[in-house]
Amino acid sequence: MVSKVMIKCGCKAQMLCQEFSLGEDHFLAMWPQHFAVSGLSAPSLLTVITYNNPGPVSFKWITQTIHDFFENDVFRSEFFRAVLFTHSATQLDVTSKTELYLRLIGYRFIATQRTEKSEAQIASGPYFYADKNLHPAWKLYEDTHGAFLHTLIVNVNGWRVAVKDSFEIENIRTSACNQAFYEPYPPRTKTAACIQDIYDAGAVVVDTTKLASFAATEEPMKCINWQAPWNPRADGYQSPTGCSQWKWSAPRSLEWVLRNATFSWALVPRRPFG
Repeated sequence: MVSKVMIKCGCKAQMLCQEFSLGEDHFLAMWPQHFAVSGLSAPSLLTVITYNNPGPVSFKWITQTIHDFFENDVFRSEFFRAVLFTHSATQLDVTSKTELYLRLIGYRFIATQRTEKSEAQIASGPYFYADKNLHPAWKLYEDTHGAFLHTLIVNVNGWRVAVKDSFEIENIRTSACNQAFYEPYPPRTKTAACIQDIYDAGAVVVDTTKLASFAATEEPMKCINWQAPWNPRADGYQSPTGCSQWKWSAPRSLEWVLRNATFSWALVPRRPFG
């Protein structure tokens, strides 16, 4: 399945992306980067592997690299239909054992291509290739517990973090989960120092989460502007509570998301917690 969706990134103009499905997983083919892959004319799923080591691509190196790809929850075997090794050396050789291994695990197209240091670098990872353009493949996740407000368009290399929507992030509007506060103010012009520390440590903020309005304790039936999230414990219909209530639902629905925390006072029970 392939369809087109509109993505709004902060204050930037809307961008046209393509959605496609692999099995039960859904992906976005993001904005294109022009890169003509020699010998590949038809649209294809493709894996880019950056190789900067001296000598040929060895069997030991490629098996470890493929293993690392599968440690990432975004990667699927369908991206093995084609592989492109990018390198800055004058020439790159792939050993016969390496090539045989790649073909045994599904690769039908294998190529090497030199990139100049002055050119924009192509990051390793899964792509959708069409019309001499590489589209990074980003996996879509369902917000099963209604815990998130904004999805940020970021490079997701590194720890993935969700923060409460009471912290300022450059180019993102802050709501404090209150419509009257959200509507009058434009996107923020700078990122809060504590969130910048997260970026500086090598992590990325992928979402902002709901919270009780103005971080005050608020039971779900009192929530007016945004529906409260579901507490994922027990039968999935339990209520959360506390100013950080909705943030605790986020990592329960998306296990790969870390969350930051603010506490107004100690020893206040929150549902769910931990």
